[in-house]
Amino acid sequence: MKLNIIWLVLILLALPLASAELYYPQGKVTTLTMNCIGESGGPCTAATKCNISITYNNDGSYLVKDQPMTNLLNGDFFYNVTFNNYGDYTFKTSCKSAASNVTSTYAAKVTQLGTAGTNADSISFLAVTIFILVVTGVLFFFPLIKPIMAQNPFTNLILRRSCWVVALWLMTLNAAIMASGISQTGWVMLKEMFQYMWLFGWAAYVMIIYLIVKTVFDLVKLWNEIAKFKRTGGDDYG
Repeated sequence: MKLNIIWLVLILLALPLASAELYYPQGKVTTLTMNCIGESGGPCTAATKCNISITYNNDGSYLVKDQPMTNLLNGDFFYNVTFNNYGDYTFKTSCKSAASNVTSTYAAKVTQLGTAGTNADSISFLAVTIFILVVTGVLFFFPLIKPIMAQNPFTNLILRRSCWVVALWLMTLNAAIMASGISQTGWVMLKEMFQYMWLFGWAAYVMIIYLIVKTVFDLVKLWNEIAKFKRTGGDDYG
């Protein structure tokens, strides 16, 4: 008995599977189109049902899972999807009829414009990261290079400690920007790296609290030293 076996030919955005790497744009509605051809060479019938699953390879999660594709009744099936994250995706389609069940898979990348090359966001977040690192370095070393930032000893102490507090805060901000930027560019970031950034951030916050508390005590100590200096007949402390 002749079986009505369905052979599937996947044509996504008019590109064959044997072509170069496939790209889709990020943040835009993308129509995935599949052409279903039966054994006789004609289009698949209205009785054929096709589902699609899309896996985000960077973390193994499903963007969609076993969702029905729309049958245009001319052999074509389509599914609209929006990719929110950059990176690699795996697409799996499964078409069923009364006589067969055929599955096909392929892979594609999602970039900002849907073309090969560096994402503009990748360059932007890298530039911001480098800028914050430079500012952080300047704020950290400036009080060491110029220990006298103001003639008033209280103002000088507050300015020096403020530079270090802001530098530490910028370090935590930079870690958050790097984590966010890496996830958006599609680069693979290990769980251990996120844990390191989390610990790094908390260590910085602890140091910020320590510096603020120490500054308060040092200001009180400085106040007492100046008061004692004046009681002994001194006129100009510092």
